[in-house]
Amino acid sequence: MATVVDHYYVEDAEGRIYTVLGYTHPPGGFFAYLKYRPLSAGLKSPWCRGETCFERVVRQYSVRELLSGAQNLVWDPVFGVEIPFLPAFKVRRIYDPRERMREIISSPGDALEERLIAVAAAFADISGVPLDRFGVTGSILVGIHGPHSDIDVTVHGCREAVEVVEALRSTGLPGALPVEELKRWVSLQAELHGVRVEEAAKLYRSWRRGVVEGHTFSLIPIDESRAERYGKQVYLPEGKILVEAEVEQGSCEALLYPAQVRVYNYQVLEGSRPPLRVGTVLSYEGVFAPILYEYGRIRVLGELLCSPDECIVLVGSRRLRSWVMPVEA
Repeated sequence: MATVVDHYYVEDAEGRIYTVLGYTHPPGGFFAYLKYRPLSAGLKSPWCRGETCFERVVRQYSVRELLSGAQNLVWDPVFGVEIPFLPAFKVRRIYDPRERMREIISSPGDALEERLIAVAAAFADISGVPLDRFGVTGSILVGIHGPHSDIDVTVHGCREAVEVVEALRSTGLPGALPVEELKRWVSLQAELHGVRVEEAAKLYRSWRRGVVEGHTFSLIPIDESRAERYGKQVYLPEGKILVEAEVEQGSCEALLYPAQVRVYNYQVLEGSRPPLRVGTVLSYEGVFAPILYEYGRIRVLGELLCSPDECIVLVGSRRLRSWVMPVEA
C-alpha cells in the first residue's frame, strides 16, 4: 500500500472519512480518527459531494475529543494507551494532499480552490519553496468543501517546513484571526488544557492559523520521510511530572505531528522521578507545537514514560491534562 502519513485522509467502504494521525502505524492498518460520516439520503449539511452530504464527527482538535469519537479504539502497547485505528482492509481510497493540490492547480473547480492556489503561491513566493512542495488537507482534500470552508495548506519536507514558517514569521504576511474568533480560540484552549486565559493566549500564532487573501487558513507541515517502524521503542507510564527544560530550538520535528524536541538539560519541579534520563518532549496536542519550535527553554506538565533506553515527557495523554509553556527571560 502507498505511503500514508499524518493528515492524509482515508475513506472506508461505507464512505466514512478519516484523518490519519502521525507517522508510525501498526502492521495492517492506520491510526486515524473518524472525521466525516455520510448522512442519510436527502439530508443536507455544509459538507457535500454530489448528492451525498456528511456530518463532521470531530469538532475540537484535542486528544480528549479525538478519543471520544464514534469509532472503536485499540490498545497501543507502545505508549500504553487506546488510540483510534482503521484496518487497512477497510480502506477503499487514500487521499494524498500533494496529488490533490496538483489536480486543483491543473483545473480549479470553484472560487475556494482558486483562493487556495493564491494562498499556496503566496507562501511559495515569500519562502522560495517550490509550489509543488505544497498540498491541501481538510474538506478540500476530499472534495466536500463549501464557500465557508477553511483553507488547510500542507507543506512537505522538513527543511521546507522550516523555510515556510520562518518566512511567514519574518514577513508578517498572515493576519491574525478576527478579534472575536481569536477570543473564542483562546478561551477554548484554556478550557481544554486547564491553563489560564493569559497563558492560552501565548499559544496562538498567525503563521499557524491566520488570514491570507481574506480567508482563514491553517498551515500543516508533513514529512513523509519521517515514517518509521512501529514498536521500535515501547514505553511504560511512570506518573505525572512537571519539568523545566532546555530543549532544541527551531527543529522541524517540533512542527510535525506529534511535535517533539530533544531535551538537553532539565530539572524536575514536581511529580515522578525519572529512572533514566529524560531525552524528549513529545506532544500529541498540536497547539503546543509553536512553543516547542520557538523556545529553547520551556516548562512542561505531562506524563513520564520510559523505555529501556530513555524517558520522555508526553503531552496529550488521555490520563491527565498536560501543557507546554515558554520560560521567558
